Order: sequence, then structure tokens, then C-alpha cells
Amino acid sequence: MEKYLADSDVIIDLFRGNAKVKEFLDDNVNNVLVSYVSLGEIFQGIKNKVELVKINKVLMPLEIDWGSHEIATSSIALLKRFNLKYGVGFLDCLMAATALDKNYVLVTRNAKHFKFIPKLKIQIIK
Repeated sequence: MEKYLADSDVIIDLFRGNAKVKEFLDDNVNNVLVSYVSLGEIFQGIKNKVELVKINKVLMPLEIDWGSHEIATSSIALLKRFNLKYGVGFLDCLMAATALDKNYVLVTRNAKHFKFIPKLKIQIIK
């Protein structure tokens, strides 16, 4: 069975009440992971304690991928290869490197940050 790595935008849209994202995550809750990168992005955007409580509840059932030395090294290689040509950022490279290393399907709402990376499996939720 496929394992899915949820991009930050997917978790944020879940928090905002996106029904398609909720359905996907409900159907795959035991197979969806979130990267520590996404956790950082999400917690950085929290504005108050009410949001903190809500986001903790959303993230509670999801497994966290804490990365590795290999993922860090691969993310730098992806950044060097694709930043100038496609403008991809470091955090997106970390997400892609994690998905590639663990053979996860990267679930995102914005494929333009990832579609040029060879062998990266992407699932887009509209």
C-alpha cells in the first residue's frame, strides 16, 4: 500500500475546511505522514492559542517523518540542480527528497513546485 507525504499546503487546507483534502486524509489516515519541514511551516503560521489547539488536533493522528542525513544531502543536491532553472525553494527540496528517499507519494495542492523532479511521485488534490 502507498504511503503519502502531505505537503504543508494540504495540511493548511485541511485546517481551513477543504472537503476534498479531508476526504483524502480520512480515507488514508494510516498511510499519511507529515514531514518535520511541514510541521515547522504550519506552526510558524499559527496566530493564536485557538489555532494551536486546532492544528494539534489535526496533526495528532499523522506520523511524522524526521528526515535523515541522506535526505538532507539529497535536498541540497535537488536545490543545486533545480533552483536556478525552476526557482524551487529549499523547503520544497526537503519535501521532495524525503518522498524520494522513502518512496512516498507527495500529496500537494501545488504541483508546479515539484513536477520537474524525476522519479518523484505526486498526487494533486484540487
